Amino acid sequence: MSQIDYQQQQIRRIKLQDMYEDLNPSCNYKHCRSFFQISFQEMKWNKSHLPFLPTIFNIEDDVVCLDKKQQLKRRTYKLLDQYLFYKSKNEKIVWINYENAIIELISNSDLGLGIRLTKCFDKVEFFGNANYWYKFMKRFAVQYDFLHYYTPISKLNKIKFGESYKGKNKVDSAEYIIKIYQKSLIIDEEDRQQFFKEISVIRQLKTDLTMKFYDLFENQDQIYVIVENLPSYTLLEYVQKNPLLSEEKAAKAIFRIIKIVAYLHSKKIMHRDIKLENFIFRQLDNLDSLCLTDFKLAEFYDDEGHYQFKRCGTVGYVAPEVLADKNYDLKVDVYSVGILLFILFAGKEPFDGNYQEKVIQNLIGVIDFNSIRVSNLASEFLKGLLKLDPQERLSSHQALNHKWFQREKLIGALKQQIKSTLQNLNKPRKVKESLKKSFLILPTNSIPQLQSPSSFRIKTLPNPQSQEKVHLPVIYRRTTHQIPSNSIFYGRMK
Repeated sequence: MSQIDYQQQQIRRIKLQDMYEDLNPSCNYKHCRSFFQISFQEMKWNKSHLPFLPTIFNIEDDVVCLDKKQQLKRRTYKLLDQYLFYKSKNEKIVWINYENAIIELISNSDLGLGIRLTKCFDKVEFFGNANYWYKFMKRFAVQYDFLHYYTPISKLNKIKFGESYKGKNKVDSAEYIIKIYQKSLIIDEEDRQQFFKEISVIRQLKTDLTMKFYDLFENQDQIYVIVENLPSYTLLEYVQKNPLLSEEKAAKAIFRIIKIVAYLHSKKIMHRDIKLENFIFRQLDNLDSLCLTDFKLAEFYDDEGHYQFKRCGTVGYVAPEVLADKNYDLKVDVYSVGILLFILFAGKEPFDGNYQEKVIQNLIGVIDFNSIRVSNLASEFLKGLLKLDPQERLSSHQALNHKWFQREKLIGALKQQIKSTLQNLNKPRKVKESLKKSFLILPTNSIPQLQSPSSFRIKTLPNPQSQEKVHLPVIYRRTTHQIPSNSIFYGRMK
């Protein structure tokens, strides 16, 4: 039997399970198999300009697939986020973007389990270590068997277009937050595009610095978004309990926040709504555990400034160039961090008054720093974040490497060293067993019997008259040492 006949025979023996039902039957477009496919998108293998670096990938494995002529081919597939790619015979990278494709496991008696991706009119299938591939690929795809994996437990609150529940995963028994959206309520085109953008952004975030996204499911009526079950304690509540933070604590909080913002910016993502209430503690009152939530206004940076919503944010935090309808970049988030730091130092917002007055003050951007009592480095850093001209404003990466953080780290390390030293000094001293054994134990009859302290003094002390007098200098010792209030040991200089 020839190789071609063998391949054709294998193809005839492939019996795949019936395809899933249409997830979006109410849509009038024939291409629309999912709510996320209302806008027509192709998923064809191509060799055009790569939107990613092919040297970086999440997983790599050998698979069996069907080519255009329906012949079995063995290829080495690689996966990087929403991109599936392989290297052709002429060493060119061939790739597809499968984001928002419907993903499902398929089976074949000869080839075993496989993956099927469906996006509008395009379909991709391959066989191999399917469960392993599914685990990585589901993040950027649409699943449809929600009840197979999760169970809603208790209703938490209402959200825009739906409700939020606490639920449990049937596989690992862990608790998650399940956001259930009613598709019938997401009618407006702007709302729909904003929802798509938020999902696209949170799919990119795989870190403890932000709220974690896990799964997305869809049926004919609803969309299920599975995210991390985080505590409800926010940085706003922390600041309300601690209205004035020391420089040390402020530096700790802002370093964490700048680290979060720099991570987003490394992925070309602008949050555009940095404020106290959008930061949540993973661990109670631990500033090193802060993470960022609420990505409804987040957007991917565009050189031309083409955004769905351009003038957005929270008045009092938003950068002036946003309110002025000017073209802006990633540094709008840095300005918002500057406002946040001002609040930590001053215990109040820099702009006050009613809504209209705050808008005008925020637009003008003139801030009074006279109420801030901090070190020169901290003041320099704060003003660098709040520069009116974005060109002069610090970037998130410049802010992350500012000297103020280096100084506060050194002070923190020095304080910890002093604390450890004092704790060691206060510990009761114990004689080591080895040292005890080194002492010679004399028999009791060899020890002289002393009648009284006076007799002991007479018998053992030499005659003081025969000793030469030695004049020692007088040494004055201070029993206490007060650290001046402007010392670096204090978090804030007076």
